[in-house]
Amino acid sequence: MSGLKRASGTPLAAMLCVAVVLMAVGFALSPYWQYVGAVGAASAIFGLSIGLVYGQAGMLSLCQPSIGAIGAWSVAYISGERGWVPLPWSLFIGAIIAVPIGLAAGMPALRLRRVNLAIVTLGVVIVIYTVAQAGQVAGSQESVYVKAPTWGLAGYMGLYLLCWLSFTVLAGLTILLRRSRWGLSWLAIARSERAAAAMGVSVTRAKLTAFAVAAFIAAWAGGLLVAGFGSADPSNFNPVTVLTLFVLAVMMGAGYWEGALALGLFSAVSSALLEQWGLTPDLGTALFAIGAITVLGNEDAAFSVMIRRQLAKLAPRRAAADEALPLRPFDPVAPAVASRRPADDSDRTPALVISDLTVNFGAVTALDDVSLTVPYGEVVGLVGPNGAGKSTLVDATTGFLASYSGTVRVDGAQIDALPAYKRARVVRRTFQQDRTIGELTAEGYLRLSAAPGTTTRQIREIIEFVGCPHSQTPLRSLDVRLRRLLMIGACLTGRPKAILIDEPAAGLSAEESIDLATRLAEIPARFDCGLLVIEHDMELVRLVCTSLVVLDFGKVIASGPTAEILQRADVTAAYLGDDVAAETELQDEAAWIAADSNENEKAGEPRGR
Repeated sequence: MSGLKRASGTPLAAMLCVAVVLMAVGFALSPYWQYVGAVGAASAIFGLSIGLVYGQAGMLSLCQPSIGAIGAWSVAYISGERGWVPLPWSLFIGAIIAVPIGLAAGMPALRLRRVNLAIVTLGVVIVIYTVAQAGQVAGSQESVYVKAPTWGLAGYMGLYLLCWLSFTVLAGLTILLRRSRWGLSWLAIARSERAAAAMGVSVTRAKLTAFAVAAFIAAWAGGLLVAGFGSADPSNFNPVTVLTLFVLAVMMGAGYWEGALALGLFSAVSSALLEQWGLTPDLGTALFAIGAITVLGNEDAAFSVMIRRQLAKLAPRRAAADEALPLRPFDPVAPAVASRRPADDSDRTPALVISDLTVNFGAVTALDDVSLTVPYGEVVGLVGPNGAGKSTLVDATTGFLASYSGTVRVDGAQIDALPAYKRARVVRRTFQQDRTIGELTAEGYLRLSAAPGTTTRQIREIIEFVGCPHSQTPLRSLDVRLRRLLMIGACLTGRPKAILIDEPAAGLSAEESIDLATRLAEIPARFDCGLLVIEHDMELVRLVCTSLVVLDFGKVIASGPTAEILQRADVTAAYLGDDVAAETELQDEAAWIAADSNENEKAGEPRGR
């Protein structure tokens, strides 16, 4: 865990320092600016909520500030109208009450994406505002009065401290969560839901936990606004205000704590200045919208992203140095991460057995009664021309197809009824495209994919095995070869029975492919599994695969030992086409005649036959 502690320690310490300075500054402010600062802190907490769902989990949801209204009404009811629970304890109760509302608002995210999700969550904003305007919810009446805490301090300093202490605690929570398995899963689904599921992440759980935590944070912010304004005025949560907060969150990059902080300070101070200058607050909203449009066109233009980029320039250029490091050579005598396979695997149940697998896409048959076996301790190659059905077979085996016929067994157990993320416990896959998570370090990425009980030492041994030069380097700083190797490493940390690797040599040089082949050949024995490799690089296939299965138009046309299969004419025809295969046969025949003639000449016989 030391790597994660180092990774989260720096932003946490920086945030604490900034928060202490802001709280100290409050004692020098006038009561008016103390009040403005308190409202800014509440807005910054709203930014944390929006940034968690949109910035970290990648879901375009607009309703987080409206869910904050639930917390506001709860605080108004139990601290104002009834007077049961005083502040700040009522903030926690209101936040807990909002969690199931947040889960309900997040349910559409299980089916909808991007603009469609934004439209539905905008509907949630309108519904909550309409209900509040009608006064149909306890605590939503403007007449309910809530007294802000003073803690014996002059002016609004008590409220100011409560708001900034709340921001400090909740911002620290988001920093720690970002490095937890929950936070890593949020980043994973933002990058690719398919890749996340292939790593054993439940996409449903990741999305709902993001909405639940964001609802808790937003409701806390809503309760603070009630304490500041004195009542739960529904106009504080009108659709324009909600959308303005979202626009600011995008512009400031609220997925990071400093972006949320900038959101709060900028919105509160700009509104106060516009009011003092006699200008309409709508002017600020228009300027915010222009800024958000700029950021949406270029995410690197967000305030927090630019700040982090500038700070990275001042830091030691470790990432650039790591990127220039050569790939670590494979050490075949390195300590094994997992136990080696028994000396004789002949009596073991195969790691993977696919039987009579058929996949239809409408009238097109992508796979037609395909069967293959991957024993423990062996590397089986799956080859064939483009469109033969190789990737479809991988999708079906790992649970990414809605329906197919046939059976898939791993270590003798049938897994056809399991969803993709549960199949990942026993069978892992890689993708042809880069599906790594650029924001994560190599160690964080492998920790996300790791099986329960995997130790830091085991993760670092796998990092060593794949040849990554530095475990704390962000993946976006690594080249293609290392990211591909780390995708394989992510499979290994899951300790599956079978691994399906899809075109690992794509984009690699000949030297890099040979190095990759050496590592792949070691995997079955070192990690006690079966390995299925889909590849077009025939040199890698010859070096790695003990046996071969050839697909063409969704059917198995050949299977057996690699050397024998690669010599078959029908396999050559499937790869190169009949004309090219015939030409190859003529060239082979001519070479044979020439060789025979040379032998005849050596024996003193005339050339020719």
